[in-house]
Amino acid sequence: MQVEAEKSQPLTNVYKTPFALRVILRCSAAPCQWPVGGVGDVSAELACIPSRAEAPPNRPAPYLLRMSLTNPNDGAPEQSRYGQALFDDMVERFVRPELERRRADGKWSDEEPVYRFQVLLPDGTPPAVRLNKDVGGTVLAKATRPIAAGEEVVIDDFSAISSYTPREEDAGTPHVTGFLHRDGWSLVFEFAGGHPDRFAFLERAQEFLDAARHALGKEHLGACYDNALSACELLAKTELLSCRPTIEIVLNSRTHAAITTPYNLWANLGNTDKRYARLLDRLHARRSTARYMQGAQLLTHSEAEEVLATLTDMHEHVKRRAQEAPSERDDRFNVYATRELRAGELVRSGDFTLAPPRSKSDESPRSS
Repeated sequence: MQVEAEKSQPLTNVYKTPFALRVILRCSAAPCQWPVGGVGDVSAELACIPSRAEAPPNRPAPYLLRMSLTNPNDGAPEQSRYGQALFDDMVERFVRPELERRRADGKWSDEEPVYRFQVLLPDGTPPAVRLNKDVGGTVLAKATRPIAAGEEVVIDDFSAISSYTPREEDAGTPHVTGFLHRDGWSLVFEFAGGHPDRFAFLERAQEFLDAARHALGKEHLGACYDNALSACELLAKTELLSCRPTIEIVLNSRTHAAITTPYNLWANLGNTDKRYARLLDRLHARRSTARYMQGAQLLTHSEAEEVLATLTDMHEHVKRRAQEAPSERDDRFNVYATRELRAGELVRSGDFTLAPPRSKSDESPRSS
């Protein structure tokens, strides 16, 4: 494996705030502090790690090892405990079943250890599990000894993972990736970020917003309201595509209700400003009058100005949301759990709902 010395870099996206009941994962929170230790950092392409990178002798099967997220003496026992829960959840729900499937197919021997795993969680398709050499990308690791450029590196030669960059083709795909090293397992994961289509919807929303403003300037109130509705609906979809829990809900939406309903539920849970959901409902109520001249409601210039003022605020809010870097996001969302959840457990779309529970005994949603 080719290695090169690198300066120490701050840890990113290695550990984040755990789940709590009725709460979707808080994405991109500040990472925990890892023990420094070691001799220096080495950067390596994971695909180059040789097959002899196995667990040291006298250890149990690597995939059964307890992970070591933090130093027991670093004053952060809660981070280690929650990290262990996420690790256990990944192993039991994804890694172990994948190993059993491969063994049944004759593609994995009982003697072969696991020293890396990756669970990819793409939108709209089942999770993909990669093991060992199938896990590609670039890793910055903390070396336990001086390593010369071009020297072969094995598991005992590093003690922690400082950062990990997935393959280019996997960039932006949510993932959980585990690395075995001398001191146990390190876990790197990324759940933040929205669907890439959000930028196209944001751009189209801007076009309709500009058209609404132009129409108001010419006193074309019907065209103003109609274009404002299109802009508002596109902005609502952009925001939902920018938030991990709602991407699957609206990704393939083809009707007005498929956007309006989840956006109202999203707002009622306190996940966005309720003014924007009320504006969407208000514009839908005016649509028959604005486009088809039906109904007794009158369209007025003063109301149109008020609509565009709120719509401009909504546009700025959604634009910030869509364009935020993962490290800047504070992705805490309120949702209703559909099953009992443990802190640190991975939450997927089937584990929560935006609709309030039918049972009166159910608690209100809360956030961490």
